Amino acid sequence: MRLLNCFYIFFLILLVLLSFSSAGVYYVATWGNNASAGTVDAPWRNIQYALNNLSEGNNTIYVENGTYAQNVTIRLNNTVLTSNSSTRPILTGSKIVVVHTLQNITVSSFELTNFSANASLTETGVPGIVTYASTNGPYSLGPVRFSNLFIHDALGSGSDVSCIYIRNARRVVIENSIFSNCSNSGISVASGFSTDNTYGNGIIIRNNTIYN
Repeated sequence: MRLLNCFYIFFLILLVLLSFSSAGVYYVATWGNNASAGTVDAPWRNIQYALNNLSEGNNTIYVENGTYAQNVTIRLNNTVLTSNSSTRPILTGSKIVVVHTLQNITVSSFELTNFSANASLTETGVPGIVTYASTNGPYSLGPVRFSNLFIHDALGSGSDVSCIYIRNARRVVIENSIFSNCSNSGISVASGFSTDNTYGNGIIIRNNTIYN
């Protein structure tokens, strides 16, 4: 019996250790290298490379100040993508896509500019930041938080060209951000029919500035 209890305690400790090992903090910098470890002293070079190499768990990616010309798609739950300083890193000609089935996502403290967008909601044709679901689902998005962003100077035309576009989603917060020269609109929130009638539930837009 004592041996069985020891084995049980060892198993619990192993589970705890595995849960800690599945979470991580990683860094990206313009001077980094994707062959590095992704640490503060040896950061990765590409934001998407960092996102593609996350493990399941609570992950945070800190992006150092600088200019990045790379599209970004977040595909893993429990991900925080943010700046590592008081200055927003700049994504030029780039977009951020949050896959619509994700939960517990935060994107904060970035500047996006000179991105090309059109009415085709694909990973290459979206507005500056987009998260959307089709009317066929699945639509279990949320919570997703966008904050302290400066998105400006969209290139393109069409009804879906906006600085940030939310479609058929729920539990999304857009706050404390600035949107300028966004072609059609600064923030677009669209909702169609859903089988459970919950599209648009929990959408919060507060303390933002939109001009031109």
